[in-house]
Amino acid sequence: MAKNCELCEPAEVLFEHELAYVRRDSRPLSRGHVLIVPRRHIASFFEMNAEEQIVVLEMLNRAQRNVTEEH
Repeated sequence: MAKNCELCEPAEVLFEHELAYVRRDSRPLSRGHVLIVPRRHIASFFEMNAEEQIVVLEMLNRAQRNVTEEH
C-alpha cells in the first residue's frame, strides 16, 4: 500500500473482491462514472496477472449493469 494513495484507501465502495474493488469516482466525468481498482498497487491493466484481469473484467460487466440500472 502506497502512502497518500487515494486508491489504496477505498471510499464509496460499491462492491469488492479480494483482488479488486469498484468505487464511485471522486471526480466523475459523467453520471455513474466508477473506477475498478486492483488491490495490488500497479500502473496498468497489463501489469495484472491473468486472475486479476479476469476479476477486473467481471467487475466491469457488473459495474456496467449497476450503472445502467441506476441511470
